[in-house]
Formats: sequence, structure tokens, C-alpha cells
Amino acid sequence: VSEEALVALIAGLVAVAPSALGESPPHAFDASVAQRTWTIDDGLPQTSVTAIAADSQGFLWLATQGGVVRFDGRFFTDVPLFDGGGFTSPRFTALAIGPDDSVWIGNEAQGLARWKDGRIRERYALSESRRCPVKGLAFSADGDLLVAASWAGIFRFGRDGSHSRLLLDATV
Repeated sequence: VSEEALVALIAGLVAVAPSALGESPPHAFDASVAQRTWTIDDGLPQTSVTAIAADSQGFLWLATQGGVVRFDGRFFTDVPLFDGGGFTSPRFTALAIGPDDSVWIGNEAQGLARWKDGRIRERYALSESRRCPVKGLAFSADGDLLVAASWAGIFRFGRDGSHSRLLLDATV
């Protein structure tokens, strides 16, 4: 796949992502909204937030270089990904909320997992031969998950449980 095709694919994903999620275009900043900074003292596992996603219940999910948390507007709740979840690296890089409100979580070294109802339901290693950082997650208009992974390309995870590699270029 050519570099132009990759750029066109990414531009298309960015262009359709808000409308595919039913979101309206962004509006001007509202200065009346209160602003606050949260830190480790407030319950963040680490202050380098790498991804944020919102579920249908209004919870924010935050990926950090020290773990994943769910935020209800006041309190952070740790998502236990290390106890039986198969992750040894605490560095999480990407999040996406599925149509069923499951949370898809990308890791810098150990692939992808789907969190639903308080536990990991599936886990995927995107490369058998080397560390494979997940760089981005997005849902297509038809509800399939698209995964961008360093050194392994772009993958499509279908709602029917199928998955395939769409892009094999090792320079991604």
C-alpha cells in the first residue's frame, strides 16, 4: 500500500469519526466551564494521559503510562488489568468505546484487550515476533474496530469476531 493510500485512509477515518459516533462538530470554547487539573494525588495512576474516551453512561476512561482508570467526574477507579489480565507493561496508549459500551484498550508492548462488565473478555497479540505498540483505535461506520499498530500495520476487528490485517507496510 502506498503512502498516499495510507494518508487517505487516515484522513478518511478522522473525517468520519465524529459523525460515525453521532457527535456534532466541535463548538467554540465555553469560558464558563470550570477547569481543574488532576494528579496522582487525586487518583490518576500516572500523569501522562495518552488517551481519553467517553462511554454512553458519561464515564471518562483514561489511559496513562501507569494504567487505565474510569473517571465519574469526582473519583478515579482503577481498572485492574494486571491481575489475570495478561498485561505486564503499565503503558497504555489507546482507548475506544465499542457500540456495546465495551472498552478497547491498546498497550505499548502487549497488544489489545476488550474490557466489559468488569473484566477482560478478549486479548489480542498483534505480532508474535516483537513488541507491537498500539498507536490508535477507531470504529468504522459499520461498527468494526480499526487498530493502528507500529510494525504490524492496520487491523480490522469485525463485530462477528473476525479479524484481519489491512495494511502490511512495516513502516507504519
